[in-house]
Formats: sequence, C-alpha cells, structure tokens
Amino acid sequence: EEDMGLFYTKYQDQFINEFAAEDPVKDMVESWTEFMLYPRHTGDSIVDQKVNFFGEFPELVELREKVITGICTYEQTP
Repeated sequence: EEDMGLFYTKYQDQFINEFAAEDPVKDMVESWTEFMLYPRHTGDSIVDQKVNFFGEFPELVELREKVITGICTYEQTP
C-alpha cells in the first residue's frame, strides 16, 4: 500500500485519483466515470487524453447523453 502511495505521488499527473493508479482496470473505470459525469476536458495532460479518448466515439457520447438525461427524470414531491 505504501508503494502504491509513492507511485501515485510520483505520477499523480497521469491519474484522476490515487484509486486509479492501483491498476489499469481502475484507471479505466475512473477515466470512464470522469467522462460520464463531467464536461470534456480541455487540457492536454495525460488525464485529459484518457478522458477525452471516450469522446472520440460518437456512440459513447450518445450513451453519456442518454445516461445523464435519464438520471434526473423523476419529479420531486415536496
């Protein structure tokens, strides 16, 4: 665990968070989550490139729009 912390500290500019630095699958999950929940990244960092990768596929952009639209379709009652 300490080694992972050191790894993240050394390469934190390449990962969304410390969890993502643990292994490639977690890195992909965190990058996907970022893509789904936040606007397109505008920088050119490795993190931005990872997130923006998903935006290169129109079907994934369409899926994101459907998911985001579907999240808040319920009516709130007072």
